[in-house]
Amino acid sequence: MAEMMLEQARLVSELQHEKRYREEFVFQLVYRTGISDASMQAWAARLAVDLRVPRAMFVLEIPAAGDGPGERLDQVLTQLQQVQSDLSARWPSLLMAVVSPGELVLLDAFPASGPQQARAAQARQRLLELHQVAQQALTPPATLSMGVALPGLDGATASYESAKQTARVGRARDAGQATFSYLELSLPVLLSGLQAGWQAEQLRQTLARLQAHDRKSGTLMRTLAAWFRHHSHPMATARALHIHRNTLDYRLQKIAELTGLDLDDTDDRLLLYVALQLNEGSPVYNGGSTEKKECNERRH
Repeated sequence: MAEMMLEQARLVSELQHEKRYREEFVFQLVYRTGISDASMQAWAARLAVDLRVPRAMFVLEIPAAGDGPGERLDQVLTQLQQVQSDLSARWPSLLMAVVSPGELVLLDAFPASGPQQARAAQARQRLLELHQVAQQALTPPATLSMGVALPGLDGATASYESAKQTARVGRARDAGQATFSYLELSLPVLLSGLQAGWQAEQLRQTLARLQAHDRKSGTLMRTLAAWFRHHSHPMATARALHIHRNTLDYRLQKIAELTGLDLDDTDDRLLLYVALQLNEGSPVYNGGSTEKKECNERRH
């Protein structure tokens, strides 16, 4: 019996050591504190992690975790550790680490090529699976974001940064949403680097007159967003907005007059689309909210 107890204690110690080893590897991928690439590659080999396989970072965040007292932080940390244990029991191959107060990072293999729509659907499913397990152990609201899938050490670090930016962009567009995928927000995430500087100012000027004219009702901005969301198809856009085709034509003509852009010109259309993407809270990705509001306005 004593020998069995000692053997069990040794196995538990080895498992704990392995867990810390895996966690520290993920932590180094996120922060890269100066450990050489050669050492990181040896570390990956020790963990049987093939760096040639594309992987995506998933970031589970509790945004308000740092605002509370120390007791709350301890509670959040305990809950994140429980989430980590639950996820590890379900998917043992997941690499995970709590990298800051209120932030758990997961590294998971994910395809980097193939049809975009198929991969986006796969990402949505994976986010849903992970979030469903995580929320069972969490009291405060949390968001889960997925970054771009890339191979290599630098790829994992870039994936973490893209996941964080995806979460920032996603929360700005829909504060009530819990999961965000880079594959569905790639354009606004990539454009988010243009939020400052003279280029951003010039892009914002594209919508300045339109927004000033549209300040009270927001009708033209919602119409423009719906037009882009329905790939510039007039009939589909009109049906979605519950308006007559002639009404849509009038609104699009008004948008062209206010912006000074030709909506039939590819460059002008792209310029307008990018400007709309940079507009915080843009309704382009807000699903059916535009159509619902239009329908309510029409009823009244």
